[in-house]
Amino acid sequence: GGGGTAARLARGRGQALPLAAGAFDGVVAAFPAPYLLEAATLRAIRRVLRPGGRLVVVAEAELTGAGRAARLVEWLWAITRLRGGAEKGVARGGGRWGEILAGAGFTVTVHAVAQPGSRVTVVVGERVS
Repeated sequence: GGGGTAARLARGRGQALPLAAGAFDGVVAAFPAPYLLEAATLRAIRRVLRPGGRLVVVAEAELTGAGRAARLVEWLWAITRLRGGAEKGVARGGGRWGEILAGAGFTVTVHAVAQPGSRVTVVVGERVS
């Protein structure tokens, strides 16, 4: 036995989380679907966060390496036009994410994290009391 605490699985819609108000210190979303930016979803997330709790969103990533695999992935993003949706403008100070999260009662900071061969943009929204 691992001796850890058993986790409870809860299923629900992002717009109506079946969780107690103020129950969490943080909510994490990686490369989320557009519904995350819907007002009802952000209200539900804000409700389950304690005051000062954080919503952490890995909003976008880019392969910056010169290798064939990185070039292929970036080419696929370009031809499918999938890059530049909800995350467009994030790296330049928050863009749409910053405006929407601020309007939903979050203080927003944007972090650009560079690693060898990649760059990731993380948006952090701290719940205002």
